[in-house]
Amino acid sequence: MTPEQIFAIKYDRLEEILTGQRVSDLVDLSAILRLMLVDRLRLMDLANRTHGLKIRFEVGPATEDDMRDRQAAGVPAPTEAISTDWPGLKVNRLVAIDEYLKHTLIFRHGQHFSVRQVIKVCANKFGGVHLDVPSGDTVEESALRRLNDEIQLGGAPAVLSVLYAIGRSTAQALRPLREAIR
Repeated sequence: MTPEQIFAIKYDRLEEILTGQRVSDLVDLSAILRLMLVDRLRLMDLANRTHGLKIRFEVGPATEDDMRDRQAAGVPAPTEAISTDWPGLKVNRLVAIDEYLKHTLIFRHGQHFSVRQVIKVCANKFGGVHLDVPSGDTVEESALRRLNDEIQLGGAPAVLSVLYAIGRSTAQALRPLREAIR
């Protein structure tokens, strides 16, 4: 199979997961997002080689920006902040893949967590691709695991809810490539 054919299959599965909104599918979502966006040979890049589309991802305010704005306004920073409400809401901007992967969506106890970190932890630790035991976690992975265990958003564990938002933004950004491949 060609990268374009695999991309089409994975993109269609991505849309199916987002439409179905079943919590059990969110673990599978992490594997698709890792393959498309994070792996060394990103599937989106391989599939886009012949099309040359300028792919842009919509992001809302980063958690660093939110914390900085609060500090400037003299408002105490919360111990946690989780962004799941983009695309299509708030004042958003479009960014390239590398900036997108660095964009932070979670702030917890002084740590910011990026799109890349959320995808990798869900795929590599929570069972999307690999299932790892907590004793092998880094400090960052442990913080995300605890957040996922302690807080529910929209009926799903918190980190998986953020992963859903990442999936929505990714589907929107990659839709033109999927249409070009049809």
